[in-house]
Amino acid sequence: MEFRLDFLARHALPTQSQQKKESSSNRISRSHEDERWSKDHQPQATAWSSHQPSVIPSAAAPLRGIVLIGMRGVGKTTVGHLVAKNFKSSFDDLDALSLHFLSASSVRDVFQTQGEQTWREAETAALAKYFQSASRQQNPSQDSRIHAPPILAVGAGAPANLSSLRLLQDARKTGWRIVLMTSPIDVLVKRLSIDLGDRAALTEHPLAEELAQLARERAVFYSTLADAEVDASSDPAIVCAAIAALAFN
Repeated sequence: MEFRLDFLARHALPTQSQQKKESSSNRISRSHEDERWSKDHQPQATAWSSHQPSVIPSAAAPLRGIVLIGMRGVGKTTVGHLVAKNFKSSFDDLDALSLHFLSASSVRDVFQTQGEQTWREAETAALAKYFQSASRQQNPSQDSRIHAPPILAVGAGAPANLSSLRLLQDARKTGWRIVLMTSPIDVLVKRLSIDLGDRAALTEHPLAEELAQLARERAVFYSTLADAEVDASSDPAIVCAAIAALAFN
């Protein structure tokens, strides 16, 4: 699928200067668990979450890349692959990078044999290495409209780890745009009930209760980081189009 510039122009996020002109009465209030989108409704890509981010990216910083964050099952890997494919860009998944760092083959096995702390430390190390490598490869003067920005999908729990959180905050300052993908809990449960994948249970609760608990615990970290929020309940190709528009913002 190719995205035409006229489509992107219609769905691109407003700039910060444009947002300042909006009155508070025109802003759309959002709820991570209550929003519902029909398949024929284009998901909104909404700039700046309702929680004011603690780290504002430099207005002078060129777009270096896009980081996808959000709960497991929201579709970060699926959509990230689609965005990278359509823009002929690179895509990486932090889970895969962390497994490579540990020379392990399964996230579930790492949790069971080495513990969650080992996994979080591996995530931080892999994330630091990724940003360092990307920084060496990129020319800050490159036009992101010509040179497609790399895409990185980050594990659901990584932003709640303070060491990884700091790395993501630092990346935002240098031009990495962080996109929060959201879906109602029942949508996540339905997806994960079909295919749980290589995911370890983090609580003893049933899946729906676990996801709801984790969503509450991680909400503040997600909203602190997010430059933009995209409802990911629709078809992946539609969500991909909304996120792709960010590259031309």
